[in-house]
Order: sequence, then structure tokens, then C-alpha cells
Amino acid sequence: FQTNISTNINALATDVNHLRARMGPPGFPPPRVPYPDPTPIPTTSIKLDIPRFDGSDPLGWIFKVTQFFDYHLTPEDQRLRLASFYMEGEALTWFQWMHQNGQLLTWTTFL
Repeated sequence: FQTNISTNINALATDVNHLRARMGPPGFPPPRVPYPDPTPIPTTSIKLDIPRFDGSDPLGWIFKVTQFFDYHLTPEDQRLRLASFYMEGEALTWFQWMHQNGQLLTWTTFL
């Protein structure tokens, strides 16, 4: 009987040590397990357009267009060219001059 209890206690201690090793050092939160979003938004049903820019509210436009590009995972090297299609008026005139004079080479320099 005593041998049986000792064997069970040793097995239990081994299990506890394995669990502690998997949990990491004390005081740290357990690793987060990613869970899928239970109600994903169907992206095919949401129609989003790049907002047009005429030169007014440049900070607001930059925020919106950056959100658009991030949402659609638009590569950095395509953002500047795409944005140019949605400029009009004085903003387009400014953009054309800057582009023709080599001032706008990347999306980052544009921002």
C-alpha cells in the first residue's frame, strides 16, 4: 500500500513539473491563444472607395486614405500611384508638379 502511494505521488509530482515547465516562469501571464473572430465581417459586401482629395483637410484625407490602404493590404509601393488617381483641383496640380520634379518618390515621402 505504501509503495502504491509513493508511486502515485511521484507520478503526480512529475505531472506538476511538466505543467510548470509549459507555463513558463511564475509572474508572467500565460501565452495567448488566438481565437478566430466569431462574427467576421464579410469584406465582399462592404464597398469602400478611396476618398477624393481637393486640397481641403489634408490630415483628415491622409488618415482616411491610410486606413483604406491598410484595410485592403495595399503594398507600400502602390499607394502613391493609387492616391494620385483620387486627387483633383489644386491638390492634383500640386501633386503633378511635385512628381515631375522628383519630390515624391515614395508613399512615406508623400506623407
